[in-house]
Amino acid sequence: APAAATDQLFMKDGKPMAFYDGVVGGRSVGVPGTVRALALAHQRYGKLPWAALFEPAITLAEQGFVISPRLAALLAKDPYLAKDPDARAYFYQADGSPKPAGTRLTNPALAKVLRTLASQGPDAFYRGPLAEAMVA
Repeated sequence: APAAATDQLFMKDGKPMAFYDGVVGGRSVGVPGTVRALALAHQRYGKLPWAALFEPAITLAEQGFVISPRLAALLAKDPYLAKDPDARAYFYQADGSPKPAGTRLTNPALAKVLRTLASQGPDAFYRGPLAEAMVA
């Protein structure tokens, strides 16, 4: 977990947060060693070049995917996801309603991060502009 995490991380107004208030968003995501672990596994067992591993995800992030009817229905029913500003901006319209089935979602920012990791390796996740942006 981040060094700045304290026993107050999941507290709100002196009381434990409701489960979904703590789970939705980046507050409960604390696995900073994953990129390094994947790189070590690749170094030991990998057959493809490191950069090649990122190509399908980069393509998907750049070209996007179409919201399926099932995803649209789930977004319409989910009472928590829209509370996260980043998820709201990605999956919901300005009026708060979910983007409809058939909408293409792309993620150029993710594609940029993946390109950085592909070209610079796992150290880019822990040092330099990408790491600094995550901390900020």
